[in-house]
Formats: sequence, C-alpha cells, structure tokens
Amino acid sequence: MFSVATLWIPFTLIAALGQVARNAMQRQLTGPLGTWGATNIRFLFGFPFAILFFAAMLAASGDALPHPTAAFWPWLVLGAMSQIVGTGLMLLAMNDRSFVATTAYLKTEAIQTAIFGFVFLGDHLTLAKMAAILIATIGVIVTALRSGGEKGLAELRPTVLGLAAAATFALSAVGFRGAIITVKGVSFVTAASFTLVLGLFLQTLVLTIYLLARAPDVLQKIFRLWRSSMFA
Repeated sequence: MFSVATLWIPFTLIAALGQVARNAMQRQLTGPLGTWGATNIRFLFGFPFAILFFAAMLAASGDALPHPTAAFWPWLVLGAMSQIVGTGLMLLAMNDRSFVATTAYLKTEAIQTAIFGFVFLGDHLTLAKMAAILIATIGVIVTALRSGGEKGLAELRPTVLGLAAAATFALSAVGFRGAIITVKGVSFVTAASFTLVLGLFLQTLVLTIYLLARAPDVLQKIFRLWRSSMFA
C-alpha cells in the first residue's frame, strides 16, 4: 500500500530515466552548440516548464507565494552556480570518454552529497546509510572501469572531469536543499518548486549573458535546434 512517504520510489525511477535521456541529448548537442551552449539548453528550455509546474503547485496546494529570507539566497546561488559548472564538466568528460563510463563517475555524487550534507547541513548519517552509499558508489566505479584496461595519462583527464562534475553536482544538491529548507510557511513541494524556478532563472540569466558576450551565434543556433533542445 502506497503512502506519501513511499512516493520517492516512483519519483526516483522517473527522474533517473529522464536524467539519462537528457544527458544523452545534451552530449549530442555539444557538437553544434559547444559545451556552454549545450549546458544552457538545460536551463533555458526547462525554465518555462518550471514556471508552469510551480503555478500548478500553488493552485493545487492553496499556498501563498513564498517570501524567501536572506538565508535563502546564498544557498540558491551555491546550488545554481555549482550545477552550471557540474553540467559543463560532465559534457567535457563525455566528449573525452564513453557516456556509460562518465555516467558511472558522476554517480559518485551520492557519497559526496552525503559528505557535504553532513558538513554543511548537519545531516545525520547512520552506519547503514554510509554502507549503502559506499556499496552503490563501488558498483558504479566498477562499471566505469570495465570498459577498458588502459590506465595511462589519457584516462586521467576524463576521470578527473567526471569526479569533479560529481563533486559540483553534490554541492548543487546541498545548495538547493539548503535553500528549500529556509522557505517557511508552505508545503515542501511548493518550497522546492519555488526554489527550482528561481534557480533556473538565475542559471539561464548567467549563461545567456555569457553567451551574448562571448558567442552570440550560439544562442541563434540554440533556437534553431529548438526541437532537440526542448527534449533535453
């Protein structure tokens, strides 16, 4: 029998499938758009959907529009900027090595998130939780190493990039969670949706300004490739 507490199971499965599909599409778009152009589509085309979802949550929950405190903003900036850097590093790593191997390195994010959550948010970690995270991390590392036996200097760059991407994604998760828990007086879904909207707005703004200054033609290409970009 399902309860609210068990909804994390279908949500996690749906999110995992969606994440793999998005990452694969972003990797394909690095060719025509470059690393930062392909990074921007994740935020630029996600932003309108986030607004619609947030509006639906407000209507369904009856919550008022949240008013974030001063503590909200540093956490939001940490989450948003770390996610930009993490996405860029991920795409660079995928250009150097296979999609499967890079994805495996990225999944070390779990243990890094647990560590950062313990350090920055005071999360309580039991031995059982740490053991589960460690076992999962070892599994994905083994998956990454199965693809080839060569361990020369050529392997070092994508490995470092993949692990660095995982670290920044972990910081992003901690930053967004830190922002969400400062939003009071509304349901957790409304708080999370509100944080998502502002995070995507900030990410889209920063990357669009950067591309306008450094590569304005990339923005034109992004909109010409709107179908594949929208899917990602």
